[in-house]
Amino acid sequence: MNYFVVEEYRDAIQIINMKAVHLLLCLITLTAFGQPDTLPSFGIISEPIFWKGMDPQAQIYYYPYYNGVQIIEVDYYNRSLEEGRMEDMIHPRGGSSYHDAINFNARNGYLVRNEQGTILQNYGVDQSDIKRLLAPGSETRISHKWRMEQSRNRGWMNGIIYADEFGFVYHVLASEQGRYGGKVGLMDTLGNIVLPIEFDQITYVKGDYYVVKDGMWGMYDDFLQLRIPIIYNGITPVSKGIYLVRREGAYLVDRDNHFLNETRYNNIEVVPGKELLIYTIDSKYGLIDTLMNSITPPVYTWISRLDNDAFVASDTSRRMALIDPKGKQITDFKYSFEVPRYMGQGYYRVKGEYHDSTMSKGSSMQLLGLVDSTGKECLPTKYESIQLFNHNLILAMRHRKYGLVDVNDSIVLPFDFDKIYGFYEGRTVVEQNKLFGVIDTNGKFVLPVNYKQVSCSTEGRYVLRDINGKIGFIDIETGIASKFSYQNMGCFSHSMVRAYRDGKWGFLNAKGEEVTEFMFDEAYEFTELGYALIKIDGKFGAIDTTGKMVAQPIYSRINYTNDRRIILSEGKTKVVIPDK
Repeated sequence: MNYFVVEEYRDAIQIINMKAVHLLLCLITLTAFGQPDTLPSFGIISEPIFWKGMDPQAQIYYYPYYNGVQIIEVDYYNRSLEEGRMEDMIHPRGGSSYHDAINFNARNGYLVRNEQGTILQNYGVDQSDIKRLLAPGSETRISHKWRMEQSRNRGWMNGIIYADEFGFVYHVLASEQGRYGGKVGLMDTLGNIVLPIEFDQITYVKGDYYVVKDGMWGMYDDFLQLRIPIIYNGITPVSKGIYLVRREGAYLVDRDNHFLNETRYNNIEVVPGKELLIYTIDSKYGLIDTLMNSITPPVYTWISRLDNDAFVASDTSRRMALIDPKGKQITDFKYSFEVPRYMGQGYYRVKGEYHDSTMSKGSSMQLLGLVDSTGKECLPTKYESIQLFNHNLILAMRHRKYGLVDVNDSIVLPFDFDKIYGFYEGRTVVEQNKLFGVIDTNGKFVLPVNYKQVSCSTEGRYVLRDINGKIGFIDIETGIASKFSYQNMGCFSHSMVRAYRDGKWGFLNAKGEEVTEFMFDEAYEFTELGYALIKIDGKFGAIDTTGKMVAQPIYSRINYTNDRRIILSEGKTKVVIPDK
């Protein structure tokens, strides 16, 4: 059987009317003090007082008849939105009408009628909307499944929670049509009440109906059999067929309310889909699995889960140890009270005390190190910062200088640099004394630290500014370089690059040859189709990858086709590049 959650009828007309009266009184007061008969402009609305759409129509949906009974849904979203807009004008506070429609919602109502049009049940529908109903046989009927698949406005649209070919189920967070309190129940697709309208809340999650009554929680199954009695302060699903319940403590039970063990826990931290759970007994932490098997005794003063499902625990001295995802402690309590960070590739960054011969007796510093998934300390805690790179390289800082080490703490690049940037295509930029160079993943220099700037590195070519302030490029693979005689340069694309010299732009090829004159006021990067826009005296044209002018600079407007071809136009003249 499939069900709806239904609302106990509450007439909200008085609420809306009172707000309208409130607004009208405010407007009368403004008019008495010489104001015009329009709403004051606060950047919200500047239409006449009784603007069009003051009482927007609710949307009505008619479902098919089942055994001579039809369900009708009345969607109050538009009315809720309008009420929110009115409230925002009365009490401006910067909130949007969308937000107000949630706070001031008149929730959907439902009617049950027979084939003669007689209303058998009314769950939250205004009398004015009942008068708008179409006669049986004249309405357009929709399937429950179709309605489920439409865009629905959560917050006032009773979120969908179940669907099949026969119908669908959705729940209401408050049964009262106004907005606060009320009771909810379940109605099936025949309009029958299958759970009485006596619950404060009903939530459907993967085959279970969680209900709240008088502040207490219970659970019904898909067949509406009460599986967990309504006696708990809370229920949380843990895994298939296992639930965390709270009542003067925390326990795990099955779908028939059988306790998995008799231990009373202070708390159990549930993370759905995880194998191990964190529990506390008498302020001590431990780990159990979802079948209540003990993984660790409650001996820790604190446990937290890391990003890769491993854990970190602390002892009474506030020292930290790592626990792997299976619950095995893999390090001693030797690290400082700072949550370790999982760095990826099976490594954890930890903080611990460091002391060397340069420090005074008895003094130490809190520095960073690296631990692998077995608990082995790969890097001792002696670094000021650690960042795991690819190729098993680690960017580290020591004595305020950067270098590279491998996972065995062997130095790959000395700690002589002010900055080392991220790797891209197997290379990274390094900075030393305000000059830049490039190294590969082995720490080998491919460009010396001789440049004031390193910019684009597309197609294996770096655009550089030398110590004299001039710009050129170098091909890392071939060693081909351009002259360093330009004031600006773009990025390579299609083996071409734009360059700027003496107030004009031109283009170079991959050999560093100037393939166009430097005569353009503006030049743009090549598109993916291999054409670049240029501009002379405010008019646009285009060149190809040989530097040939394929469109003279006589056009004022630029556009693009769906397949990214360039459209240039001037008056009624138009050219498309490339022209298929």
